[in-house]
Amino acid sequence: MTTITLSGTGILGGVVLDGSPEAEERERQERCAQDAREAELIAWHADQQTLKDAIDAAIFPHLKAELEAENATARVSAADKQRFKDFQACCERWGFPALPAPAQAVAVFLAEKSEQDAAAHRLARSISVVHRALNFSDPTEDVLIRAMIRQARTEANNQKGE
Repeated sequence: MTTITLSGTGILGGVVLDGSPEAEERERQERCAQDAREAELIAWHADQQTLKDAIDAAIFPHLKAELEAENATARVSAADKQRFKDFQACCERWGFPALPAPAQAVAVFLAEKSEQDAAAHRLARSISVVHRALNFSDPTEDVLIRAMIRQARTEANNQKGE
């Protein structure tokens, strides 16, 4: 049996390391138990996906028209694709991922474009459409982006009133 006690007052001071066969067996059993828990979790996720797929298969035939209408509103137009390409270029310059994009990436893009295009809501909508079409969370729903769009609309309305 090998027992090592670390001396000192540091973070590991007084820790006893047990290199005995019994300690090694306990570690092996703990690893096996952890592996079993991970396998159970993987199996549970697979069962959940099977259940979700079965529910989808049962419900979808009854919602054909409604699903087509939803899909039509989620289609990415050519204009959306072009605006998103501009957004991707902005993300690349700033080192942000474009998919899924953080709200700050959208904020920087809108700020850069505000001088060129007063329609911040169109730019944000294109980013939103692409994210939703790819099943990512929508970064334009962040309070920061909603506030920026609100400000852009207010400024546009003020300019119209002048």
